[in-house]
Amino acid sequence: IFVLYSLLCYALLYWFPFDGWFWGFIMMSFPIVVAGHLVVLLFALFSAGKKNMVLPMFMLIIAGVFLPRTFQFKPKKPGETLDGKTFKVMNYNVHGFENDNRHGAKIMHEGKNMKEWVVSQDVDILCMAEYVSSSANNISGSLKKKGFKHVRQYNESKFNRPESYWGMILFSKYPIIAAKDTVFEMQNGMIQADIKVGKDTVRVVSIHLYSMTLRLNTLARQRTLDAILVEGKKAARHIKQGFLGHARELEAVLKWTKDSPYPV
Repeated sequence: IFVLYSLLCYALLYWFPFDGWFWGFIMMSFPIVVAGHLVVLLFALFSAGKKNMVLPMFMLIIAGVFLPRTFQFKPKKPGETLDGKTFKVMNYNVHGFENDNRHGAKIMHEGKNMKEWVVSQDVDILCMAEYVSSSANNISGSLKKKGFKHVRQYNESKFNRPESYWGMILFSKYPIIAAKDTVFEMQNGMIQADIKVGKDTVRVVSIHLYSMTLRLNTLARQRTLDAILVEGKKAARHIKQGFLGHARELEAVLKWTKDSPYPV
């Protein structure tokens, strides 16, 4: 039964043909499935019947197909060239650069280090979610000095200007010849930018999907079964809403990608 469940989990991770939230929970159990087969393998290893190692080892080998989704072991290869040019893209959810002094000096110091690190990176296109820039930190000005002369903001309004902005943002050292954005909800959405690199054009889509806003630290602090069940149900509800939100957003992502006349 466990092997059949594992194969279903693997199949969903490789090819996801279903809409809805239920299958998402099965896919989330993937680490538990792998850990389960590892435990069975260890028991078989120290038991008399060594032939019992075959099945868990086989299931772990299959699970290895998904390893490159998390870890990359391939040697570094030269970047793709466009008109003899290479370019680098960086994406980072900066969480407002920890721009909240309520959390103390340590967090503010970490936020300052984040800003310095982002500005120091040798990239050509920079996508950031939960970005905050103000006259106080002036990170937009710092990036402009580093050559990011072209900017596209998400959901721009009179309250969101380059010198004082929060939300999603895309900086580019290359000219942005066309751009648009769409709002999913609150700070979540997409920015699409057609960027001229040499004689060629590429389309960059910066995405910030629905935020599940899990409070797992609250769940971990509970000491009674009733409290654990209450907080567990809250977390499961947030995850369920996240799966439903991501399914809707995926349709928009796929359409923007499919409709592009340029490499994405």
